[in-house]
Amino acid sequence: MAQFTKEDRLHLERELSNGRSFREISAFLGFHPTSVSREVRRNHIQRFTKRHGSRHFNDCAHARDCTNRTLCSREECPLNHKSHCRYCSRCSSICPDYRCLPCPKLQRPPYVCNACDLLKSCHKVKRFYDHLHAHTIAFSRISEPRKGLQLSPDELRFINKLVSPGIKNGQSLHHVCEAYKDQLPCCEKSVYNLIYSGLLDCRKLDLPRAVRFRPRTKTRQHKVNRHCRINRSHADFLSYRQQHPDTPVVQIDTVIGRIGGACMLTLYFTQAGLLLIFFREHNNAKSVCDIVNQLEEEAGTDLFRALFPVLLTDNGSEFSDPDALERSLDAFTFSFEPQENDTRIH
Repeated sequence: MAQFTKEDRLHLERELSNGRSFREISAFLGFHPTSVSREVRRNHIQRFTKRHGSRHFNDCAHARDCTNRTLCSREECPLNHKSHCRYCSRCSSICPDYRCLPCPKLQRPPYVCNACDLLKSCHKVKRFYDHLHAHTIAFSRISEPRKGLQLSPDELRFINKLVSPGIKNGQSLHHVCEAYKDQLPCCEKSVYNLIYSGLLDCRKLDLPRAVRFRPRTKTRQHKVNRHCRINRSHADFLSYRQQHPDTPVVQIDTVIGRIGGACMLTLYFTQAGLLLIFFREHNNAKSVCDIVNQLEEEAGTDLFRALFPVLLTDNGSEFSDPDALERSLDAFTFSFEPQENDTRIH
């Protein structure tokens, strides 16, 4: 079975948005076209987006010609009976004439709406292939069946018969596991997990050394993606600028006051000389993505893509999730270390 990596799914999403066929995508990725088709059909996401100019989502087949009014009481109606029920968000759940109209394009390749020309005027349920969502769903499908206890009741009783008497007599777990290493069906770490879960007669307090130490604290992880700098270096940015010299660049940076406290996010438009400053409670990657998503919602997708074709950042931990930024921007995100002649805002 073909195993798609996160980079493969990112390329798949971009090519689907460009209108490429499964055969063209599979030739580049090295998978069979059937595997690419199965990946899209299994890991897509449904979105209930409203039609352009409409206030609510409505996928009813009679939405355009519906004349129903006052289907609900005035106290429960969000519109207070001032308009047709087709403009209400509750009409599909209470209308007896409601009939869902599925899109016939979703029944044939590419099975998603990434490159559809009717997105703004379509009022049906839409499907999109998003590489982050697809990677999460695929990982959950693999990891969920492996969670939990992988031992039968007979094996659990056999482990308990070997381990619990020695632990209660004051022996260490390592000594017990070494003595019965040819008989135990699991490793020493698994026996520790069984004891901590309360599945054996012995308890954590019976371990000689477990009660002497405090629980270990996990080191805080600042990087969201360890491979986020691949193909996003300063050299990649210079190469892109040579091919697209007229593309505007937006430089983004962080102004930090007290370490661990609030900070500011700056966006500098190099061609217009405009500087935007946004206040943030915490200096993390999520706050940066929230500001970028807010700008896209207020400006609109088309205007947002025209204003932010290239976003230039440094190597700070707050910019360590470029996948989320690229998903919002649908463009390029470059990161590089500060240079001597760097004109970014600090």
